[in-house]
Amino acid sequence: MRFLSRYFLTGILGTFVNIGLFFVLLEIVGIWYLAASITAYLARSFTKYSLLRLWVFKGELGVNARFRWFLSMETLGLLLGTVLIYVFVEWLYLPHLSSLILTICLLYIAMLYGSRYIFASGPKDLQKGGWAI
Repeated sequence: MRFLSRYFLTGILGTFVNIGLFFVLLEIVGIWYLAASITAYLARSFTKYSLLRLWVFKGELGVNARFRWFLSMETLGLLLGTVLIYVFVEWLYLPHLSSLILTICLLYIAMLYGSRYIFASGPKDLQKGGWAI
């Protein structure tokens, strides 16, 4: 239970960074919505990786290996998220902030399972279905 509460709190903090920076860049600075989205996502990724690494997961896999896997997953999330926001804004005519929030919700589920794989201490833990805290 402690693991899940820390994981979700990390996700919430990352989401605040993402939405807050997106709003500032879009509404106050006046940056194009896709550039604001990408910048906010990258800031969220850095925040989330730092918190996951130091606070949530404490496996034995080296930092460099973890970071490569995390970066791969985040790059995929960034690409998918950018496409989703574009579709929501340009094709479905949703507001920018609503599109971002919807995209975050859809990507969050995928990131939960990706983080589980990246930060687990090894494949044996994954085969057992354990979280490898």
